[in-house]
Amino acid sequence: MSSESSRAPSAPTMRAIQFSDYGAPGDVLHETQIPVPEPRPDDILVEVKAASINPYDWHFYRGDPYMIRATSGIRRLRHPRIAGADFAGVVATVGTNVTTFSIGDRVFGERGEGGALAEFVAVPADNAATMPRTASFEEAAAVPMVALTASSALRDVGKLAPGQSVLVNGASGGVGVFAVQLAKAWGASRVVGVCSGRNKELVLSLGADAVVDYTSENYWEGEEKFDLMVDIQNSQPLRRSLTAVKEDGTYVIVGGGGGKLMGPGGPVMRAMAQGLFKRQRVAAVFAQSRGEDLARVASLIDDGKVTVPIEKVYDWAEATAAMERLESNRVSGKLVIRI
Repeated sequence: MSSESSRAPSAPTMRAIQFSDYGAPGDVLHETQIPVPEPRPDDILVEVKAASINPYDWHFYRGDPYMIRATSGIRRLRHPRIAGADFAGVVATVGTNVTTFSIGDRVFGERGEGGALAEFVAVPADNAATMPRTASFEEAAAVPMVALTASSALRDVGKLAPGQSVLVNGASGGVGVFAVQLAKAWGASRVVGVCSGRNKELVLSLGADAVVDYTSENYWEGEEKFDLMVDIQNSQPLRRSLTAVKEDGTYVIVGGGGGKLMGPGGPVMRAMAQGLFKRQRVAAVFAQSRGEDLARVASLIDDGKVTVPIEKVYDWAEATAAMERLESNRVSGKLVIRI
């Protein structure tokens, strides 16, 4: 038998967008060919049709804050990392223990550290859900991380009850657009969004009862007090933000702000510590990727109670441009990359 005929067949490969160094997207992101992941018994292998990006992504390829480098690598990454986290696509293979999905199902979910800007992803079946029937792949891909964060802020942490009032600081960003809609869908009596004037109509169209334009007015100086404040931007000191929250209300910090060392983690810990001495309840969000929560959001999308605002859909070759736009911190809605 010749050596050519006895050679083992090569493993199938796929395109992926990876980075191994820290820096600007144009300098560190590159397309590469890597093996298609092998699903574990509890996984599904998904052929990705679209992926969305989040600030989460640039924190990792920039290595900013520096605490990220403590686990990923100080000067450069110890192992190449696939960019992106959110995906939507079609199930290509199911693990031996999986009974909730079948080959050909349209699914969406969050892959987290595994990366989603690739032709295939392998994820635990429990982290995925069936796509909304009414959504495109691009729309479904825009949902997971931001919707799960908004859901956790409102229900898991904020304990939102029907009839309560909600203030969303950062209402036009990825998490904010879902926080506004989910609050209304879950029975909030009044939802007010804080954003720039250029995004006022977008936030009102999502169901907000009013908008505070932070370029011309201060939400903490208004007379209205809220049962729940979801602070995505973290643009003001805690003492100032709490002036907008009722004495028996809840303040939930999602992220934002921070320095080079700890990033959003610093303000979150400070807020939690300061909250021990405040009348209001102060809490932080640490969202988990749960398929059951995604399924709940999918149902609201199919019922027309939640829409998916997308600023732009990019092609695969424009991934770097999409990341550069993400870093502008002026995105209204979500940015999606078509695979």
